[in-house]
Amino acid sequence: TLAWDRALRALLDDVNAHEPLLSVSYWSALFIEEEAQSFVAKDSYLMALSMVFIMFYVCIALGGVTYDIRTSRMLLGTTSAVCVSLAMAAGFGLGALCGYPFQPINPIIVFTLLGVSVDDMIIIVDAFERTRPADPVALRLSESMAVSGSTITVTSFTSAFVFFTAIWVDFPALTNFCVPAGFCVLSVYVLQLFFFAGCLVLDTLRQEAGRADVVPCFVPESDEAAACCAQYRPPPLAAGGKPTRAERPIQLWFRTRYPRLLLQPRTRVAVVVGFLAPVLLAARQIPDITVGLPLRQTLAESSPVLRYVDDLETYWRGAQTQEAWLVYMHTNVTDARALRAANRAMSALTDLDSVLRIHVNWLAGFRDWYECKGDREWPPTSSAPVGEFIHDEGVYTCVHDEAGA
Repeated sequence: TLAWDRALRALLDDVNAHEPLLSVSYWSALFIEEEAQSFVAKDSYLMALSMVFIMFYVCIALGGVTYDIRTSRMLLGTTSAVCVSLAMAAGFGLGALCGYPFQPINPIIVFTLLGVSVDDMIIIVDAFERTRPADPVALRLSESMAVSGSTITVTSFTSAFVFFTAIWVDFPALTNFCVPAGFCVLSVYVLQLFFFAGCLVLDTLRQEAGRADVVPCFVPESDEAAACCAQYRPPPLAAGGKPTRAERPIQLWFRTRYPRLLLQPRTRVAVVVGFLAPVLLAARQIPDITVGLPLRQTLAESSPVLRYVDDLETYWRGAQTQEAWLVYMHTNVTDARALRAANRAMSALTDLDSVLRIHVNWLAGFRDWYECKGDREWPPTSSAPVGEFIHDEGVYTCVHDEAGA
């Protein structure tokens, strides 16, 4: 059990601390699993920081750099974290419902979900802002979703399908990660349509009512009161007297400079060379690619398991002994012929050069018990009393007294 494993490790650590002439390196499957879980837990703060950074970026991307708290979209930008959190809860829940367990590495999907969620938000808001501000909000939403909705539908289902293809991969760890991730992507898609789009409508109604961002209950009485941290400059007005944003610099660059730059002959040559050269270099390095995942690369730099890995490399050149189990299935071991066949298989296994020793061999114990219960030759020529051997109260070998009885 895990408690026994931890107690043994504590004992070995105590030995290493109090025995300067002795160094014990240890490893176990439970230890590796515990280290993987602690690795994700230790880096959980990075996920929280990434959400904060992404929310800050989304707030700027959706509302632009503005000092007017009536036109900014800070509150709307925070919905990115809400969407990702709800999508992860729904995705992992659906995965568990379908029989895919939660793995310690699964929370890493948060970085992918942040990217998908932010992309969808920017596409929806950009299409919404391209509509006429004088139109009713419902009409603006329908016109914008006709474009952005179809776009995010295609991209979301494509991404989810890629994750779901792991169902046919004969690698359980990858399957248990990718299938819940596919459900998470679909959950983000649903939340964008039915949660974020509704928040966008509410935020637009707030702007039209001249209410402050973050604190929508507050209505600035003047332009100066709506300005924050700088001299206020009123935004340009569109039809209906509603504020609208001017074209962003990146939009202006792509509209005016990008087409001319792309169609120049020098650009065409640079694009071909810039993409073809890395492909040729990569093809040349294909024979030298190292395939595999060393144990060291699956552990954190502070993991105590690295001591075992280093000692294994130092003293045994990375070689590690592995246990192999010989399992008899659909075999009647009470039959003498089957028992002789099992004995031959065990003898052949023992003679292999790659086998160092046999740890546990029930055949050897059965042979000792069989021979000492009477003057009988091994292997049996008739039915073998395996049942009697198993129920012999755990005493499987004979103990001879001094008289040889």
